[in-house]
Amino acid sequence: MFGCRTTMNVISVLSFSIIFFFRPAAIVLSASDEVRALLEFKKGIKEDPLGKVFSSWNQTSVSTYSDGDVCPSSFYGVICDESSNSITAIVLDRLQLGGDLKFFTLMSLRMLKKLSLAGNNFTGRLVPALGSMSSLQHLDLSDNRFYGPIPRRINNLYGLSYLNLSSNRFQGWYPKGIRNLQQLRVLDFHSNELSGDVGVFFSELSNVEYIDLSGNAFSGSLPSNPENISSLGNTLQYLNLSNNRLNGGFLSSDVLALFRNLEVLDLDDNVINGELPSFGSLSNLRVLRLGKNQLYGEIPEELLGSLLPLRELDLSGNGFSGSIRAINSTTLSILNLSSNALTGLLPSSVGQCGTVDLSRNMISDDISVIQKWESPFEVLDLSSNRLTGSFPTLASQFQGLTTLKISNNSLAGNFTF
Repeated sequence: MFGCRTTMNVISVLSFSIIFFFRPAAIVLSASDEVRALLEFKKGIKEDPLGKVFSSWNQTSVSTYSDGDVCPSSFYGVICDESSNSITAIVLDRLQLGGDLKFFTLMSLRMLKKLSLAGNNFTGRLVPALGSMSSLQHLDLSDNRFYGPIPRRINNLYGLSYLNLSSNRFQGWYPKGIRNLQQLRVLDFHSNELSGDVGVFFSELSNVEYIDLSGNAFSGSLPSNPENISSLGNTLQYLNLSNNRLNGGFLSSDVLALFRNLEVLDLDDNVINGELPSFGSLSNLRVLRLGKNQLYGEIPEELLGSLLPLRELDLSGNGFSGSIRAINSTTLSILNLSSNALTGLLPSSVGQCGTVDLSRNMISDDISVIQKWESPFEVLDLSSNRLTGSFPTLASQFQGLTTLKISNNSLAGNFTF
């Protein structure tokens, strides 16, 4: 009995010792665990022509320290937090790296906040395990060769503020649930093969400041219910939905007025129709691109006046009609109204525009009017209109002119340029 009791006591002591010994080791070895995770991740990298990763991501570069269990800040692109001795960022942008990455190998990096692999040649699908990296705040996989659907679990990255998957080959609908990403400020999916109803997509977004969905296959109409986008309207500064398959009418005046902080609106190359509302409420609007749609009616006067701080206005390739009396904006530098149904006379002034394209309209006037224009031109295109008269002697404001197009008019005489 005594021997049995003694044996039990020894086992208890040993059990306690093992527990006591290994508990702190789990904390002490955390950095080593992270090194092993990076070395596993490295196995997916097959191409490193600059040698940045292959030369520095190895066990020997860590073991050279007196303390063999340090965060591997000597690994190229790896950023550590000294206080926690943990990896907080991996930045391997534009290193010409290639391979099929195994993202699940990074799941043990519990403090990883930033993962940026932009501008490489990585391929493969995104695995659902990516959604388990709950500490991520910044994810940039842009300009690679990733393909397939975006996993639904990416919406579980609740702390994400920056998400850039642009310039890849992602396909299919974006999975529902993006409303979970309440901290999201930048959303960039441009140049993929994504689809879905843009109205539904927008109804799930809030607090985002930058949205670029251009160069995809999104369809549907622009949001029409102010209640669905009220929180988004308060924060959105940049919106690019160009080169998609959007249809239906333009934003109503009530909806447009919600985007009071909007600076860039690009809806170029869609099938949006209807007349434009007033833009007077968008006091921060700097860039407006609505070219290659099916818009019509007269151009709102405030777009050519001094009320808005517009620097670029592109309404080309639509069906706008009426005349342009004057361009009074002091900020507008790029103006493209080509390929519309504009009539009447040339504008009496063009403000400070350096690029003016009024080609392929039905403007009728004597071309000598341009002598009164005081803008420092670089590009001037008046081709394919109904202009008459002789081309005037170019004044000082035309000395910086690099491109002049006046063909397909009814001009007389010759001119030297």
